[in-house]
Amino acid sequence: MTIHLFINGSLHWTNQTDTTHLLRTGAGVVGIADAQGTFVGRLDINGIDSGALPRATIGYWVGAHGNRLGLASTAVAEAIVIANSLGLQRLHSETQFHNKSSQRVLEKNGFTQYELAPKYLKIPDTCEDHLLFLTPHQINAGLVRV
Repeated sequence: MTIHLFINGSLHWTNQTDTTHLLRTGAGVVGIADAQGTFVGRLDINGIDSGALPRATIGYWVGAHGNRLGLASTAVAEAIVIANSLGLQRLHSETQFHNKSSQRVLEKNGFTQYELAPKYLKIPDTCEDHLLFLTPHQINAGLVRV
């Protein structure tokens, strides 16, 4: 799978160098595309902090028509590669408490659950409990298990 960059619904970039540059500068939305190049989801790398503990938070979703194709797992693996290229040491993510599929995606990519956050995020009108995940110690290319 290739991570594609969509801006206002139009495909613009399809390589990691351009995607990494745009994430570093905070521009654009990284879209997840299926084998036919159809937009099926989104990957966000937010809160990039290059301070004492270089880290960021990732979020992602894949629509029903892209489920069970390994696209979310591959997108998270790509986020780890991008985080490495940005010099980040940790990635954080969270899932709704009942979202077992998303939890498996993170665990497959080396994330571990570290906390239950009651009423953490409002989705869409109700504050939902979430499980918080992070990568152990330092991320590196050897960590990814896709």
